Amino acid sequence: REAWVGGMNVCAAHLDWKDTGAWVKGDSAAELLRPRLGAIARRRTLARILMNAQTRIWVTSPYFSPPRWVIRQLQKARHRGVDVRVMLPSWHASDLPWMTVLARAYWANLLRKGVRLFEYLGEPHLGERLHAKTLVVDESAWVGSTNLDHRSLSINREADIVLRSPEAVHAVAHGFEEAQSRAKEVTHRMVGETPLWMRALGWVLLLFRRWL
Repeated sequence: REAWVGGMNVCAAHLDWKDTGAWVKGDSAAELLRPRLGAIARRRTLARILMNAQTRIWVTSPYFSPPRWVIRQLQKARHRGVDVRVMLPSWHASDLPWMTVLARAYWANLLRKGVRLFEYLGEPHLGERLHAKTLVVDESAWVGSTNLDHRSLSINREADIVLRSPEAVHAVAHGFEEAQSRAKEVTHRMVGETPLWMRALGWVLLLFRRWL
């Protein structure tokens, strides 16, 4: 059996988007095709991966509004010396710009704890959008359709795979590094320069984050 897992939309208009997927064969494909255990199993798997991180946690998520327990795990990981980075789309590199406003509401809290944040710039004038959903933790990588937001972790039916072969993990990590080379790092100054209307909208969106 063979299966393709990732966040790509089956749409010609989205071919220029920056996305990530994995083509798997054999037992891994068969596992993907079995009925999923749902959001509870996905949350438990993610929590275990984050809690056990030793060297790095590199997140790419186009829609970022994680539950508090995810924020805590990222902060705890940074406290124990893990290299924690989060790649998000800029306003112009997002297919849902208002989600970038919501993501900004988390900036200050994460920066204070030493988490590094990046906004992907890409080439939006050519139709490029950041749509990849990946997680590199130590020497493993998570690829699929799950965003770090409430809908993916609590409501949506998602499909993901954890990769452990060195070649596959290197490919996903290289994709993150390539995106970082085309991104700007978020600073405390950028937080302070966020327009008032954007801050206000961000706090309003936080009230509805479980359904966005």
